[in-house]
Amino acid sequence: TNDPAAHIRKPEALDNTADYELDSLLRTPYYNLDELTLQRKDAAFHEDLTQFKHLFVKSGQIEVTAGTTTVKVTSGHSCFVPAAAEAYAAKNLADKSEILVSY
Repeated sequence: TNDPAAHIRKPEALDNTADYELDSLLRTPYYNLDELTLQRKDAAFHEDLTQFKHLFVKSGQIEVTAGTTTVKVTSGHSCFVPAAAEAYAAKNLADKSEILVSY
C-alpha cells in the first residue's frame, strides 16, 4: 500500500538530558535522520564520530566546533562535519534550537 502513514513513524527518543533531546526520525540501511533539540541557551551536545554528519539548523542558532575549527550556523543554514574530525560539539546560541542531523 502507498499510504504515507505506513511509512512515516513517530520519533523515537535516543537520548534526553536537561540540555538536549535527540530523537530518531528515520532509519534505513543507507540514510538516517535525527532531530536534535537544544533546550536552552548555552546548552551543548557532544558526539564522537565514525561517519560524517550533516547539521541543518531548522530553527535557532548554534556554534559547531570540530577540532580547532568553530563555525556559527544560523536558522536555514547547514554544515558538514567529516568523519575525520572524530568528534564535534554543538552549542546553542539561542533560547532554543532545532537541528536536523543526517548521516
